[in-house]
Amino acid sequence: MLSSSSSRRTTRIRAPKAQSNNKQQIEQSWSEIQTAIVEIQNKNASVLSFEKLYRMAYNIVLKKHSDMLYNGVRTTIEDFLSADIKPKLVSMLSDPDEKNYLKLLNQLWDDHLISMKMISDVLISSRMTTTD
Repeated sequence: MLSSSSSRRTTRIRAPKAQSNNKQQIEQSWSEIQTAIVEIQNKNASVLSFEKLYRMAYNIVLKKHSDMLYNGVRTTIEDFLSADIKPKLVSMLSDPDEKNYLKLLNQLWDDHLISMKMISDVLISSRMTTTD
């Protein structure tokens, strides 16, 4: 039999590690997420690690920066649509064959839906965390 003194163990509670570079880490994570969003929209998602991006987005939200993440994602998508998609559509307006314009519009819309699905897969953690 064990003595009662040997069966008692002292449990030490340790303070969490200080995160002095918290803001820098969040900014770096956002920069990587922003780059990934642009890569997704440019149909170059095969080089991305979605698990890593998911983790970064989740950590940004856990550190109470979900507004920064939301606004950054919105701005990045708006910038891409204004700089890349809008000029393509405007240039096709002068085409006398309306079918070409509609085909382009349909293709761009399909590409946009695929991009939004991939981006939402990365950000699903933030959606679940902020609605709790």
